[in-house]
Amino acid sequence: MKFISHLFDKYITWHTGKSKEQREWEEWYENNVNYRANTIEDMFKNFKHVIIVNTEKFTDPTWPFDWVPNPEASEYFWPQRPPETACVWRFERVNPHRWKTGWEINGMGGQDLIFVATNSDEDAVMIALRWS
Repeated sequence: MKFISHLFDKYITWHTGKSKEQREWEEWYENNVNYRANTIEDMFKNFKHVIIVNTEKFTDPTWPFDWVPNPEASEYFWPQRPPETACVWRFERVNPHRWKTGWEINGMGGQDLIFVATNSDEDAVMIALRWS
C-alpha cells in the first residue's frame, strides 16, 4: 500500500510540477486565508494578529521588480516553517474602511500596504518591532 501511495504522489508531483510539501502548503493557505475577501479583517479572520509592515524594511531591495521578504523576515514564513506555525503575508492595495475601523481592499486606488498575519504572540511582537 505504501508503494502505491508513493507512486501516486510521484505522479501528482510530475503532473502538477509541485512537491507534496508545496501542495500541502497551498491547501493550508486556501483553508486559512480568504484572499477573495473585501476587507483585510475578513481575509485574515483565522489569525489572531495582523501587522502592517514597512515595505522598505520588510522587502529585499535586490529584487527590483518583485515584492520578496528580506532574508531575516523569510524565516517566519513557509518553507522555513511548517504551515501550522508559519506566518503569512499579503501585498494589498487598500483604503481605510468607510464605516468602521480597518482596511477595505480596493484594487483600483488607495495605498499599497503589506500585511503579515500570525497566530503566535511572540512572532507578532518580533515582526511589529522589527518591520513596522
